[in-house]
Amino acid sequence: MKRLWHLLAVWCLLILVMEGGSCLLLGAIALRGGHVSTYFTSLLPHPALSRRLREIPPEVFALLSDRGHVGYGGKDVGYGGKNAGIFEWYPLVGHYRSILPDGTPRQQPAFGSNELVVYLLGGSAVEGGGSSKDLHAYLQAYLQTRLGDRYDVRVINEGVAGYMSTQEMVLLQTKIIPFGNPHYVVAVDGYNDWLATTYNLLNDLKGKTGVTETVWPRAELSWFYYWFEQWQARKALETLPGASAQFLRVLSQQVFARTYTGWLANHLRNWLTVVWLPRHGVRDPTMSALLAAYEHMPDVPRERAELHAINARMMAEACRVRDCRFLWVLQPILPCRGEARTAEERHFFNARPPAYWQSLERYYQDLRAVVRAEDGFWGPRFLDLSCPAPDVTGSFFTDTVHWTEAGANRIAEYAAALILADLEAGGPRQAASVIARTASR
Repeated sequence: MKRLWHLLAVWCLLILVMEGGSCLLLGAIALRGGHVSTYFTSLLPHPALSRRLREIPPEVFALLSDRGHVGYGGKDVGYGGKNAGIFEWYPLVGHYRSILPDGTPRQQPAFGSNELVVYLLGGSAVEGGGSSKDLHAYLQAYLQTRLGDRYDVRVINEGVAGYMSTQEMVLLQTKIIPFGNPHYVVAVDGYNDWLATTYNLLNDLKGKTGVTETVWPRAELSWFYYWFEQWQARKALETLPGASAQFLRVLSQQVFARTYTGWLANHLRNWLTVVWLPRHGVRDPTMSALLAAYEHMPDVPRERAELHAINARMMAEACRVRDCRFLWVLQPILPCRGEARTAEERHFFNARPPAYWQSLERYYQDLRAVVRAEDGFWGPRFLDLSCPAPDVTGSFFTDTVHWTEAGANRIAEYAAALILADLEAGGPRQAASVIARTASR
């Protein structure tokens, strides 16, 4: 038995050395050359890491450059000096990075004439890790299987951690519609709009509840104030993080997350924080403050659900003018799993007081009621997936909000059916023109 433990320890150490060394080499090459070639990744000692790194767009590693970028009409849009040519230093999720720190388009992405382009909007659950087992990859596989004879399907993941419908709308109208050639835009959201409002309310009431900590940075719910806030941040931007900060960011968020070690660390962290520490009476101070506040949590006003629906409707109208389709999917939530919850999901569920989940469910009820009142507008373009099917094998959630591979696969299956049904009904004119071009060849 002792020998078995030694072998297991050696095996774990080898994985850590191989993956850690690969990550460091990868980051060093990224800083030196601006990108990582497919040839280099094929030489990495860890085959799973090599395979996953090929999925990362080269733009992720375009970190530091001494050259200014050339924008439309040959105009140099670099900052000049030590910050010349640096665009938003942290990699955004997606297949292109079109916005410089001053708000100028860096490049317009190229699309094939026979491509069906689908954009996914949402928060961190949609963002995922960018691997072949995320929502966008499953959705692309479903659509390509059914539509491969008519289209080259391209699903672009524009989920961003923390985003709510307000930010999705700004992203849609300033990046996706002007530069993205969308045929379909699918928003999978619901949780973050409720969460941001909840934190605002908790911050407002913390004096009455005896909570002294600021439980979360205040979120701007209005699109105007959000956009103005972003504009102010851009105007105030004088320096950007240096090479070390960028290096660590790429390692932690773009490389480490794709390794077996990252997968194992995530599960160990969940087990430690959700199961073991609470069982021994130890709680994170921030989480303790949150839980204390949740016990006195007020209801989210119905007007917040109405604002969420207005944001979605404005996105739908913006897409209609652009002759593309906007589909709204209400994302699954843990309380609706009911008796289908696994032991791990029950731990996540019980880690929050009942008032937390009751507030979330009431918000979803308000949101459904608002959508029903607008049924003539939405029709089949709205899909309520808040209560996922109980037949998913194993866990649907990895924590209180994010999905497992099985959960992402099931959501992608429903979203694909929604798009396929719309195409059968005629779809956007752009998609019809793609079919015509393909058929004429």
